[in-house]
Amino acid sequence: MGAVPRLLEKDLRNWRQGMELSTGTKVTRVKPMQGEDEGNWLIETTGDNIKAGQIVVATEGPAANKLVEGAGGGTEGTPQRSVGCVYYSLRNPPVTDPILILNGCQEKGTAEKPVNNMCFPSVVSETYAPPGKHLASVTILGPTMDLFRRDDEKIDEEKLDHAVRSHLKCWFPDSGINNWETLKVYDIPNAQPAQYGCKTPANGKGRDFGAPNGVVVAGDHVGSATLNGAFESGVRAGKEAIKQL
Repeated sequence: MGAVPRLLEKDLRNWRQGMELSTGTKVTRVKPMQGEDEGNWLIETTGDNIKAGQIVVATEGPAANKLVEGAGGGTEGTPQRSVGCVYYSLRNPPVTDPILILNGCQEKGTAEKPVNNMCFPSVVSETYAPPGKHLASVTILGPTMDLFRRDDEKIDEEKLDHAVRSHLKCWFPDSGINNWETLKVYDIPNAQPAQYGCKTPANGKGRDFGAPNGVVVAGDHVGSATLNGAFESGVRAGKEAIKQL
């Protein structure tokens, strides 16, 4: 994922000489300006403040709503789905196709069968792992992660790791899973916006929620709750921003 912003930065710098591009600068607030500057926006940051006539807010919904009132499209009330991910280092992946492996079994989401899906990113691109190694990425849905949560709200990583390995042995019994090296366990509380069961779900069509004039919003919360949905919303936001210039 880190390659995406780096590629965007490279393209932007090559696109137009003299373009000012600030990275590593946190935006704390975006507010409308008054007086002679009415119609413009003041972008308050941890560095220098910026005046702009048109802005694109490309964050998750709750963050967008904190930056600009109304820019979150009501997502302050939208449930945020949580997820867990366990990464492993291994020598020989049991699947060499660049595919996502889904748990299609009847039993899933339990403490004994916690895996929802998995993949081997290094099969897609060798840069995901050092030479001679491969990377496995295993996803566990939020409600299942909660089964491994201790009283202090932290995940019992050892217990989760054991359950994941036991589950994967059913899928790949001859793959030496006991020899896989656990790299990292991630507990991600706001992984994506809900796509159903709420007032303003993420959907594939986007929605007009009355963002303030001069503000265009991009993100998976105004598209589908997927990486592709986020990219599509970015294209739509760019086209809309050009129209309003």
